[in-house]
Amino acid sequence: KFTLTPATPTTPVITVITQYAVNLFFVLISCTDPIPQAVVMTSIVVGLSMVIVLIALAMRIYEKYGTFDITQIKDLLVVAVPLGYTFGRLGNFINGELYGRVTTVSWGMFFPLDPTHQLRHPSQLYEALFEGVLLFVILWSLRKRIRISGILFSLYLIGYGSVRFFLEFFRQPDQQLGLVFGPFTMGQILCLIMAIGGVMLLIKQHKFNLDRRL
Repeated sequence: KFTLTPATPTTPVITVITQYAVNLFFVLISCTDPIPQAVVMTSIVVGLSMVIVLIALAMRIYEKYGTFDITQIKDLLVVAVPLGYTFGRLGNFINGELYGRVTTVSWGMFFPLDPTHQLRHPSQLYEALFEGVLLFVILWSLRKRIRISGILFSLYLIGYGSVRFFLEFFRQPDQQLGLVFGPFTMGQILCLIMAIGGVMLLIKQHKFNLDRRL
């Protein structure tokens, strides 16, 4: 069993800050009106401050009342995360947003929000199926077979990053960004980093487990 070390609580802090930074980046580059920019910036800063305060409070409670296994908590929660993506992408499909690239396949669809009115991949459904249902089934089937804490979380990072990287080839790139590195989108770059981070965590957790057995 792994126990929470004093340095471990910084992990969620870094995760939250990174997520807010990415969201802030995408919102600000897609917004040209200075007034909405100021409103968005203020909202994000206030939200981030509240999250940091709550995390600091949780860290204080940890210091006072002992240790708990943060890796097991992450493994427990991460199994259900793909279902959130499923319903989120289904919502995108119903709203006709975040559609795919132009295609000639027989199951292509027209989306009302597409200004070009061309046949496109229903990439929201691809993501709902593979990032959501498929990844959920895989993680759910492995939850009782994997005995090393942290491995399931690492597999999630690898699985989501890899699947999303591939599906980005069917999704219409963000209008304000387009392709940022050759044929790759910003989403693919971030997913590649995510998958690599998952591999590194997987190796680290496996090595840590071996060291504990020696």
